[in-house]
Amino acid sequence: MHDDRRLLEGRLARFTSDHLTRAVHRATVPLTLEAWPVPGEPVPFAEAVTQQYEPIQAGTPFVLQPGGESRKVLVVDDNVDQALSLGTLLRLLGHDVRIAHDGSSALPLAREFNPEIALIDLGMPGLNGYELARSIRADAFLRGMLLVAQTGWGQAEDRRRSSEAGFDEHLVKPLRPEDLQRVLETRRPAG
Repeated sequence: MHDDRRLLEGRLARFTSDHLTRAVHRATVPLTLEAWPVPGEPVPFAEAVTQQYEPIQAGTPFVLQPGGESRKVLVVDDNVDQALSLGTLLRLLGHDVRIAHDGSSALPLAREFNPEIALIDLGMPGLNGYELARSIRADAFLRGMLLVAQTGWGQAEDRRRSSEAGFDEHLVKPLRPEDLQRVLETRRPAG
């Protein structure tokens, strides 16, 4: 838990990618940890980031909070900062997370970890997200996993291709907190 805290203070406190920045600004993020120096106090990076940027006006704020059922989540993204920040956020929300930075290493990691959900970037070099999804769906051990495309590609053709490859969901980056929450609460139908 202390490593996650150091990662937050070091890497995420100065993280400038649209992914986390927009997620924090679209939502009130009262993340807390039992091991934090003052239990029950907000995570400092959320307050620091919201003071630097104008929040996006989106009506009633959506709140991501720890709690609910812990899920096993695999994050696959060749953008190292994106993958690490999403993985850290998911861990702070109480989920068991593994991270791969390419499709080739994600497949054996998925077999070892057996995640319930995989958040997969589509545009990776080598084994891309579409090919990885097809490989997962062809594997009897892994095919029941909920596959979520997380990508900057949001056109109808991109959504069609991800569905054909075997993805259950197609989310466009930066991920909206309410979409992430919905995915984390979703179960893939058997069959």
